[in-house]
Amino acid sequence: EYILMNASAGIMARDNYFLEIEVGNESHVVLSSQSFEKIHKMVDGTAKRETRVKIGKQAYFKYIPLPTIPFAESNFNNVTTIHLQDVTAKLSYLEILSCGRHLRGERFKYKLYKSLIDIYQMDKLVFKDNSVFESEVTNLEGLGMFEGYTHLANLILFGFFISENSTAAIAELFSIYKIDGGVTALLNGGCLIRALANESEVLMRCFQEIIFTLEAENHC
Repeated sequence: EYILMNASAGIMARDNYFLEIEVGNESHVVLSSQSFEKIHKMVDGTAKRETRVKIGKQAYFKYIPLPTIPFAESNFNNVTTIHLQDVTAKLSYLEILSCGRHLRGERFKYKLYKSLIDIYQMDKLVFKDNSVFESEVTNLEGLGMFEGYTHLANLILFGFFISENSTAAIAELFSIYKIDGGVTALLNGGCLIRALANESEVLMRCFQEIIFTLEAENHC
């Protein structure tokens, strides 16, 4: 288990991060973060992060960072590329994005938050998500976006068997935590679980339970 540390107060204008992670065959790696990820105000310029992950045979990579908070007038571009060596490679990739510091009146006041995720299995593209949240162009409160909620969670899974019992358990957790969510099957055995809520802690607890439930069923 590793915690990704950052000595700065958060992501600043013109920051350019590059992360490269390789999970060897038959290994199990959990990566989390030390605190909520704060993307600070940027008078001009933008910040970028590129992450490349390789997951070997019979390996499992679990990425569960704390939620991201884009401050007013922030501008962030995130690119993630994940390679699964074969069908035995497992992935659990969680992202939670807030609307900003809404208690300070900064609800969707950021300029741009962009996240591109490409996942390959045996060099074949099996999942692509290009999320663009641009407050001046799109009504982020509207239908198909946050729909009045303040937090969005995405959990991408590969290498897991999702049974009817698991789906029912996920639906029950959504009901218990009073969040709106759904489960979508992806190509080559993948699964996307997406949910909306008004508290980051609620989403974190709910999705951690979902992951533990699926890990137990799949003997991870």
